[in-house]
Amino acid sequence: VLFCMESVAADSFRGRGLTLKPTIVTTASNVLRVVFAYSMVRFTNLGLNGIWVGIAISVTIRSIWMLTWYKLNARKKLPKHDEELHEKPLDD
Repeated sequence: VLFCMESVAADSFRGRGLTLKPTIVTTASNVLRVVFAYSMVRFTNLGLNGIWVGIAISVTIRSIWMLTWYKLNARKKLPKHDEELHEKPLDD
């Protein structure tokens, strides 16, 4: 459920044209995923199950991070588009 909520929050940013925030969160969480998975295998007795624990931790962090960012920015106004996009076509 948490992952689905994160996905909706990220897509709402993308739909508003704000692609930098989801990109930052996704890139950082993918780096953390590798670090957590490696750490769980190397420094615990979980073995291969540690990889899945590391993935679960990174998904949880990404979801909380994205949902927090969404809650802080959800009520802000949409960015203005260029006036050229809204010009009416000229009549011949």
